[in-house]
Amino acid sequence: MDWVSKLICRMGRKAGVKFNDGKYASAHNFRRSFGTSCATIVCPVMLQHLMRHASLQTTMEYYVDQDVDNLAPDVWISFTDKSTNMASESPNARNRTHDRN
Repeated sequence: MDWVSKLICRMGRKAGVKFNDGKYASAHNFRRSFGTSCATIVCPVMLQHLMRHASLQTTMEYYVDQDVDNLAPDVWISFTDKSTNMASESPNARNRTHDRN
C-alpha cells in the first residue's frame, strides 16, 4: 500500500498536479476528487458505499453537504432547461400553435 501511495505521488509530481497547499497530488487527493465528482450524480447511500465509509454521516458531512454557491449554477441550468421544456409542452402552448393554423 505504501508503494502504491508513493507511485501515485510520483505521478502527480510528474504531471505537475498541485493543490492549494502547494503539494503535489496524492492518493487521498484523487479519492476526495472522486467523491466530490460522484456526489452530484449518485444518491448519498451509494456514495457511502463507493467511498467505503462506515457511517452515512461521514459521507454527508464531507461530500453531500456542498456549498450552495458551488451548486447554484447547476440548479439554474436544470431549472431553465425544465422551464423551457415545460413551456413548449404545455397545453396552452399547443393551443396557441393550433390557433395560428
